[in-house]
Amino acid sequence: MLDSDTKKTAPTLEPSVLDAPAATPTSEEETETLENGMPALVRHSKRTQWGLAILVRRIEDRAMLQFQDGRMRSFKKGFYHLLEAVDRPYDVTMELVDALRSMLPEEDVKPGARRVRPIQLDEQIAYFFEMFDGGFMAETYTETHRSDGRKRPLKRHRDGVVDRAAKELTRKKLSGPVADAMKGMGAVLKLSDLVGAKERKVFLAIAEEDHEVVVQSLRALLYGTSPLVQRLDGFVSTLERTMGQTPSWELATFFAGVAQPDEHIVVKPELFQRQALWMAPGLRCSDRPMGLLYERMRTMALGVRERIEALDLTPRDLLDVRDFMWLTLKPAARTRIAEMRLAKPVAVSSSVAEADVEAA
Repeated sequence: MLDSDTKKTAPTLEPSVLDAPAATPTSEEETETLENGMPALVRHSKRTQWGLAILVRRIEDRAMLQFQDGRMRSFKKGFYHLLEAVDRPYDVTMELVDALRSMLPEEDVKPGARRVRPIQLDEQIAYFFEMFDGGFMAETYTETHRSDGRKRPLKRHRDGVVDRAAKELTRKKLSGPVADAMKGMGAVLKLSDLVGAKERKVFLAIAEEDHEVVVQSLRALLYGTSPLVQRLDGFVSTLERTMGQTPSWELATFFAGVAQPDEHIVVKPELFQRQALWMAPGLRCSDRPMGLLYERMRTMALGVRERIEALDLTPRDLLDVRDFMWLTLKPAARTRIAEMRLAKPVAVSSSVAEADVEAA
């Protein structure tokens, strides 16, 4: 059955979740949660009563989706924008996907490839405690990642850049003399390793005549009232014009991440994509920073913080969450977690999928 909205003329919009390029498996942890690059779960933005859905198949210019209300619906390509990606942790996602697949006619059920469980949050936490007895408050963690008391903090020390950002990136400072504001932004950037040295150099070389628009754009990102998606897209566009190149995700999210570390996070694409294997199967990073994707990745990071807090880890801010993700998902960590699995397998935690459906 065709969705009723397909009778209208579709507006021209940005690419939708169904238009995403096909994902290429990058490691043994990649799972069969995607088909043709589509997120594992979506919902219709205007028909939430249908519940969540999975892609069943594509037929030329349309896609067939199975919804939780039991109906399979067909969508023409021009109306993919009505389908929104829904991010849920891996365990919840798989329960929902399996339930939706059980509704399919026999001819639409594909033989499943072996599903390899990605690293789950419980395993990350166990490894983190193995590294740092005492978690984020452990002296070794604090001295390595936050501050060791020296007057000139190292670039890996988060407290130094957060303190400087609190002085330089205030609304008042960004509304004052442009030269002072731009100098302050540069000083903050130089204090951290969160953005690569080459890109820091390009940012610091922005022409003086462009300083005002850069400062205004950052002020709008940090203190504006328009939707976050629009504010980040505006900042990215400004950097693109003034730097002469597309900014990395790290630079695009750096100033917000250090000025407002309880609300924003500095994105490292490959790291966030690896974390998404458990926290948001189907989430894929683009090369160019985009507001819509940042909003999803920020929500995922907040979800990580909420879950680890419930399991006796209390990060100071989202910089701690980012470092937790990096420390527990880098190659050495994945190797150690694989060893821990062999010694003592960790069962996938059960979830009440029905409750998640109600929330959706």
